[in-house]
Amino acid sequence: MKNLWTTAPARAQSGLSADGSYYDALRNKKATVIPMIVETFGGISSHSLYYIKRLAARARGKRGRDGTVYGKSRTSATSFYVHHVQQLAAAAQVGDAKAIRRKITEHKMRLMKVALKAGGGATKWSPPRCKSGRG
Repeated sequence: MKNLWTTAPARAQSGLSADGSYYDALRNKKATVIPMIVETFGGISSHSLYYIKRLAARARGKRGRDGTVYGKSRTSATSFYVHHVQQLAAAAQVGDAKAIRRKITEHKMRLMKVALKAGGGATKWSPPRCKSGRG
């Protein structure tokens, strides 16, 4: 298996541990990890959808077991396939939103550093004076 996070700077920049994000699943639990391609707007690759169909068929099989906890609402998904496709699409969108929020925060922090170096800041701020001379 090829390790995608071979360099320390790549791991550090991504926020992953030195052993990688799936180390526990692969080495300790001996689990199979299947990467899935999911687009940020919720689109899922055909190979991923096929694999989810295979898992759904396995769960429905004679000795299969579906331990999924489905929602109680009338509109909640009740099939393995629909539920897991919805969860994957939602996870991609939430992950993208978190990344956008993180970048906005980084940008705001950079702007604040620039403003503070330029002499601006909360310590030197005073309310604007009224032009009429009353305030």
